[in-house]
Amino acid sequence: MNYCKKCGSVIPDGQTQCPNCIPEKNIDIENKLREAGNYVKNTATDILADCPDHTHTFEGYDILANRNYCILSYLSWLCVIPIFKCRSPYARFHANQGLILAIVSTILFLISGTVDFFLGNAFLLSIIPTILKILIRLVVAAYSCLGIYNAVTHKARELPLIGKFQLLK
Repeated sequence: MNYCKKCGSVIPDGQTQCPNCIPEKNIDIENKLREAGNYVKNTATDILADCPDHTHTFEGYDILANRNYCILSYLSWLCVIPIFKCRSPYARFHANQGLILAIVSTILFLISGTVDFFLGNAFLLSIIPTILKILIRLVVAAYSCLGIYNAVTHKARELPLIGKFQLLK
C-alpha cells in the first residue's frame, strides 16, 4: 500500500497517482490552456485592431452593389476579374487586397518549391518542405477568409501586414 506524498491519502494498488490529487493537475492544465487561448485571442485582436478601416470612404450603394466582386477578389488569381470587369472603387479596394495576397502567396509557394527542390531528397530534411507548404496554405487560407469576411460584412479593412501596399488606383 502506497501513500500520497502530497496529501497523505492511500493510493490503491495498481495506481501510480493519488485519486485526490489528479483533479488539481487537470485544473492546472485547464488554466494553462485557458491562458494560452486568451493570449492567442488577445494577440489576434491586437493585430486586427491595427488594420485601418477605410469603409467610411466608400458610398453605401457601391458597397452593396459590388459585394460579389469583392468576395471573388480573395480567391487567388481570380482577383483579376474585378480588376478588369468592375470600375467600383470599393471593389477595386478589395481587388487590390486580393492581388497583393495572390502575389505574396505565389512568392511563398515558389520559395517552398525551391526549398523542396533542395531538401526534398534528403532523408530527414524532407519533412521541412512539407511543413512549410502546410503552414503557407494555412496562412493564405486565413488571409482569404479574413478578406471574404470583410467583404461579406461590408467593410473595407486592410489585411494584416500586407494590406498597406497599394498596387491599384
